[in-house]
Amino acid sequence: MWPSPGKRTVSEPIQMVGLPGNLALWRFLALKGIQVNLQALDETLLWDYSQENLVQELHYRGFEARGISIQEGDLQHLELPTLAQLSNGGWIILRKRSASGYLVEQGMGGQQSVPLEHLGKGLAGPAIDVSEPLSATGSLWRRMSKALPRHRRTLLHVAAITLTAQGLALMAPWLTGQVVDQSLSRGVPSLLPVLCLGLLLASLFQAWVGWLKETSLLALSTPFEATLEKGLFEHLLALPFRYLQGRTLGELLQAFHGLRRARTLILEEGLGAFFSGVSAFLYLAYMAALMPGLAAAVLLAAVLMSLLAFGVGWLQAADQRDEVRAAQDESSALVELLTGAATLKATASQVWAFDRWAHRLKLQLGHALRRDRHGLWLEVGNETLTQGLLVVLLIWGGRKALAGELSIGSVLVFVQLSGAFTTAFVALARTGVSALTLRPQLKAVEAVFSQKRSPVPPRRGAKELNGPVRAEDVWFRYEPDSPWVVQGVHLTVQPGQFHQVKGPSGSGKSTLLKLLAGLYEPENGRISIGGHEASSAGSLLAFLPQFPQLYGTSILENLQLFSAGADHSQLIKVAKSTGLDAWVATLPMAYQTMLASGGENLSGGQRQLIAITALLASDRRLLLLDEAFSNLDWISRNRVLQSPFLAGRTVIYASHEEVLPATP
Repeated sequence: MWPSPGKRTVSEPIQMVGLPGNLALWRFLALKGIQVNLQALDETLLWDYSQENLVQELHYRGFEARGISIQEGDLQHLELPTLAQLSNGGWIILRKRSASGYLVEQGMGGQQSVPLEHLGKGLAGPAIDVSEPLSATGSLWRRMSKALPRHRRTLLHVAAITLTAQGLALMAPWLTGQVVDQSLSRGVPSLLPVLCLGLLLASLFQAWVGWLKETSLLALSTPFEATLEKGLFEHLLALPFRYLQGRTLGELLQAFHGLRRARTLILEEGLGAFFSGVSAFLYLAYMAALMPGLAAAVLLAAVLMSLLAFGVGWLQAADQRDEVRAAQDESSALVELLTGAATLKATASQVWAFDRWAHRLKLQLGHALRRDRHGLWLEVGNETLTQGLLVVLLIWGGRKALAGELSIGSVLVFVQLSGAFTTAFVALARTGVSALTLRPQLKAVEAVFSQKRSPVPPRRGAKELNGPVRAEDVWFRYEPDSPWVVQGVHLTVQPGQFHQVKGPSGSGKSTLLKLLAGLYEPENGRISIGGHEASSAGSLLAFLPQFPQLYGTSILENLQLFSAGADHSQLIKVAKSTGLDAWVATLPMAYQTMLASGGENLSGGQRQLIAITALLASDRRLLLLDEAFSNLDWISRNRVLQSPFLAGRTVIYASHEEVLPATP
């Protein structure tokens, strides 16, 4: 076994000794409570301890991991523990931050506290950003409850600061009563400045404590929200293609909006409600000790305010449901309007599209306005009850004070306590109302999380297509009662073959390619890719639709994205063979030319040329191309077909016209 690490602190520059990649990963997994056999880990990694391979292994182990290049200033943003590479090629484990720098585990199992400036000089740049993902199972609340303990330290800070603020709030009324009573009994007017000064200091201290609370809450909510959103996005990417294709962009965006509201409900309103409940109980106990009968009256008024809040909340919940549906439609219409602006303008349809979006926006705003109006009823009702209660207390307390049964200070103390109690009690009720009104938005999140994820692909899939692509009596339709799109298809394509699937529009060519790519599952029949199930052959193939959706970044980054990270030299070689390099050379910024979202500032042929060049630069041996040459001119098409990087690959091309590979 690996020796138990010991600790030693250094004050002078030290020579860090890195661990081999397999040992570093083994020790990291042990820190996370995952025990693996070192020999088995070596065999799994295929004795390749590169950053890419370590990241892939961590992905398979259930971590969110990505390879990054860090500088000294980036260390503070990494979630610890994590792995970083030294300039000598070895790996170290950054375990936690210490007062003098970072606690580092390195060669021979030793731990050292290394100053930040020394650590920055010893790093080569490659590191792995590792974070524990959101739970892959359970409801939204269950996943959130599992994620919260990761931030327990900040959560405890928020709790301590909030309790301090509540204690101060309890002391303020008592201090007011004491100073007022002593001032009146002694007839010393000079105590009034003392009272003012005391209240001022108490207010300043409470403001300072409140600032600390909000700062700590921000430090908690920011990483927590990042965990939630990354978890939702990762879950979406793992869902079946068929589910995603059936959702509008507005519905998916609404899930993210709902997730943010859930975070607000849990961290801000939820924590606030907990402390409000504690405060309300203490205020009520204090009031009951002073004046039991009047305390019961204040409690009754607070209950009435809460009932009013819940009554209005039911109305707002109905408004919220309508608003969420309208917001989904409005978001979808807005995205369509923005992404299709060029087409709309070219067809003189922009007025119709704008009116369509404006109508949906009007509906959304109408529901929001109605919800806000109901909220105003709540505000007016609560304010009326609060002011009425204050008047009753002042009249009753004044009469008791004039009769000599109570002191002025006691009356002021009770009035302050009653105001603080009703505020805390109603805040607790409003949190319940928020949970009620947020249910429609949270349902959008729950709908996504309730979907079953696609099977996890093999850890390291095959890179070579060692067998034919087969479709055996494949049948498929989109709905149980809809017509068959693919009917009894038989197909066999040998490795290295260029096979064309021909047919008119609507004959199921694109659907067949999606079935071969594993994006759909056949209702009947079987598909195999080189002996593998289509859903587990992702490392062997790439599917390119007729209209590839490019990203709003540079041409080079689009090439890297579509090629799954091919290196720069490989991309340039392929681009020269396809003719892309000659066109890019005419652009002022060459490969750094920025594209509009979706590649809207390019022609259809240019978008296709970028996408097909990226695919040829990838290591995928099976290319499923859906009309991928349809917008290319014949010269560009022949250059692609004659590219040496296409030779030897298996290509299944769907088209309504004849496309034959030219002989190189």
